[in-house]
Amino acid sequence: MKFTLRQLTLFLVLGIFAMPSLLAVWWWRDFSEKKQQTERQILEALIAADLQEIFVRTSHRRASDNMLFYFPTTSELDSLLRQQAPTRELSLEMQRSLHGTLDWWVKVEPRRADSLFHSALLAAGILLDYRFLQVDLERGDTVFSIRHDVRRWWQPRAMQIQRHVHADTLLHHSDNSMAYVVSRESVVPLLLERSAPTLLLFSVIIGVSAVVLRLWVRQQEAERASAEFTHNIAHELKTPIAVALAAYESLVDFGADINVARRSTLLATSRRQLVKLSELVEQMLVVWRRAGTVALRYEKVEILPLLQRLQDEHELKSDKPVSIFLHVESPKISVEADATHLYHILGNLVDNGVKYSHERAEIDISVGHDAARKQIVFSVADKGRGIKRSDRRRIFKKFFRISEGKLNDVEGCGLGLFYVRMMIERHGGHIEVNSTPGKGSVFTFGLPETPLSP
Repeated sequence: MKFTLRQLTLFLVLGIFAMPSLLAVWWWRDFSEKKQQTERQILEALIAADLQEIFVRTSHRRASDNMLFYFPTTSELDSLLRQQAPTRELSLEMQRSLHGTLDWWVKVEPRRADSLFHSALLAAGILLDYRFLQVDLERGDTVFSIRHDVRRWWQPRAMQIQRHVHADTLLHHSDNSMAYVVSRESVVPLLLERSAPTLLLFSVIIGVSAVVLRLWVRQQEAERASAEFTHNIAHELKTPIAVALAAYESLVDFGADINVARRSTLLATSRRQLVKLSELVEQMLVVWRRAGTVALRYEKVEILPLLQRLQDEHELKSDKPVSIFLHVESPKISVEADATHLYHILGNLVDNGVKYSHERAEIDISVGHDAARKQIVFSVADKGRGIKRSDRRRIFKKFFRISEGKLNDVEGCGLGLFYVRMMIERHGGHIEVNSTPGKGSVFTFGLPETPLSP
């Protein structure tokens, strides 16, 4: 069974993203197990420290002959066994019994218990920020307290203050009147430090996977845009060629029998279509070349005559009724620019306004002088379908076309607005669009009064 390149690419992307998912599941399970194990080690270290403290006291001081150790009665042990108490519960009961007798004769040394507890934590590789307390539960007083600080470079100061969110308690009197309490931070920061290499590798894998997915998505978008461009440009080229060819064949078929008026009409039609074809090819060449390599021929361009020529051409060539209204600040207003590209810029904006209008197109072209910015400001407004907010940033990208309902039927190859933006920026200007869906759009751009230095 053969797979296409697209299918293989999809399988590769799915495989790359399945691996981080499996790693995430494995890491979380391992992290949870280590968290439980570490918390269990802390409690065991506390129990062991208490037991060692008892042994130290009994070995350094000889007990009186009258010292009687209290041990659980047979009935108490039977009760624990009937409850199927684990070995730890039996051991703790024995420790409390030892405390009940020994503490009357030999004073408890909580500082030694803390030292033994701290040593046990260090031996297990557990570095925590904690406070070790001995608490009198009957009076509610803290008999002994000592703090051990651990500062981690990656934790902000706010996280290092008052971060004791867990408490481990060990009752060490048979009557439950005294207790050791360890008020500590969570073990999560410690485990994160231990897992830093794994997390770093995990982050790298996710980052690489994200880059691969992004490249794959871009490749798919480029392939789709290329296919749409090929289809649209073929259609755009076919129309003027077909019209010009039909006019030529009419001239050939009728020959000398055709009257002068008819001949002039056919020749004018052929010329318009060839000019349209030439303009389309010119735009394609400009688009495919870098904008910086396009040579601009600056000259003083009289705005009003240029707009009047644009107005006459579009009102005559359009397939729908078109009304273009000119609003020029002064009849003598002019700008230093490339006349050909400026004409194509305005022509593309007017074309878009006509194509995306309803049965009748109304276009308003306004030109004024911005003295503060030293620019000539152009504005092309229509009353067409408008542009969604999500599409406004993308309409100036190469090959992008609005695809919504019947808008796909509008002629175009997705190069017009890209060409407009590129050539305006080449002149040193900037273009922006404001639009309300269902009410129309306004394209505004400004060009410097004087040309940029080459």
